[in-house]
Amino acid sequence: MMEWISQFFSNREIATAIWFALIAVYLPLKVDLKEPLFAALKALFQPKLSLLFGTYGIWIWLGAYLLSLVGLWTIFELKGTILWFLFSGAVLLGRAIQHDGDASFFGNILRDQFKVLAVFEFIVVAYSFSLWAELLLVPIVTLLAMVQVVCERDEKFAAVKRLVEWILVGIVVVVVWHFITTTIETKGSLFSYQTLREVSLPVLLSMFSLPIYYLMHCYARWENAAIRIGLKTFQSDELKTEARRAFFRNFFLRPVLLLRAVRQFQSLPAKTSSDLTDIISEVRKYQRLKKSPPDVAADRGWSPYKAELFLAELGLKTNDYHRSGFGEEWFAESRYKFLTDGFPRQTLVYRIQGGENAADELKIKASFQIDPFPQTGLSSLKEAAFALARNAFSLETLPEQIELAIESASTDEQSLSPYVLSVETRRFEEANILDVEFSIRVPTQKSQSE
Repeated sequence: MMEWISQFFSNREIATAIWFALIAVYLPLKVDLKEPLFAALKALFQPKLSLLFGTYGIWIWLGAYLLSLVGLWTIFELKGTILWFLFSGAVLLGRAIQHDGDASFFGNILRDQFKVLAVFEFIVVAYSFSLWAELLLVPIVTLLAMVQVVCERDEKFAAVKRLVEWILVGIVVVVVWHFITTTIETKGSLFSYQTLREVSLPVLLSMFSLPIYYLMHCYARWENAAIRIGLKTFQSDELKTEARRAFFRNFFLRPVLLLRAVRQFQSLPAKTSSDLTDIISEVRKYQRLKKSPPDVAADRGWSPYKAELFLAELGLKTNDYHRSGFGEEWFAESRYKFLTDGFPRQTLVYRIQGGENAADELKIKASFQIDPFPQTGLSSLKEAAFALARNAFSLETLPEQIELAIESASTDEQSLSPYVLSVETRRFEEANILDVEFSIRVPTQKSQSE
């Protein structure tokens, strides 16, 4: 029996099965798993999830069939294909669905799939140590991988994430070295056509999966958009249905543009078919101009397409510049950057605003505690203020009175023609909250006359 198992399964797979068996025996003795297990199975076999993974399974079967036509897949790769589908393909599909939808989709997916080189895929799939070594290696690597996943979700664990990554790199180096020395000792007996198929299989299946990853990602974003379209009560059901059809036709394969269109549909607000046409036209125009931003005269402000990126180096890149729904005002805002984990949270947020073709005001709003005095937070604001001024109009240093206003959390302003730099402070004593806002603006004609 053991001889049959060792013939068809590597020591790593056997070690993994042993650990699963031990956990399956131990956990029920310590924890009542009936209800959580039933809930997990119920969630796993929901119709939509079953359809999702069933469709993906058919896609992988098609990929294996096509590879078999050129001699890169045989029945001996069935086990490897199933394991890849369960432990790599399904995970990557889940990541694709959860991706936030920015323009780096393919870059992130490719990085997820190919950050481990083919040589490491070979080691994982086709090469393993003795059973006792694998029994030790499997839980260590699994634990490190789990820690890495948790650390990816929060910036405060960045140092731990880097440490774990270096440990994993060290393990890979040791394994590669062991593989090389063993290959030399055995005079290359580990290399064969079968080994080539096993090495290339994960890479080929990953490449073949890219289209369906993107389609599933688009479908998930579409479902979310369809729900959001139906949330507002002031729009008729007929208009909502028309909006779903129009946005699906125009933006299903462009989730970023779909999100913009839905937001505009809700915030403007759209009330007629003509409004839907205007929204679609505006979203397309914005995307076209973003690729080749028009120049804006200094006395009018900044190109919004460029201003969105002024603080990208600090993690304060804004979303797209869009109509606010209040008169002719347009704006864009970044996500909040959290400087601390305590409550109230210390935050920075970057916002640009102005007219359709030019942003005439750039703002960084910071929120701190009044007591204790937020010296570190104000230093972060000063750093962001200098970065904004440097990128906005090549300022080499902040004016001294503006620096002092930020450091002391006071209100002040200074003109540096054609711009006005200002610091405005608001205190909410009862809530122990201090808001400090740094801005660079181009004075409007009205304010100049006054």
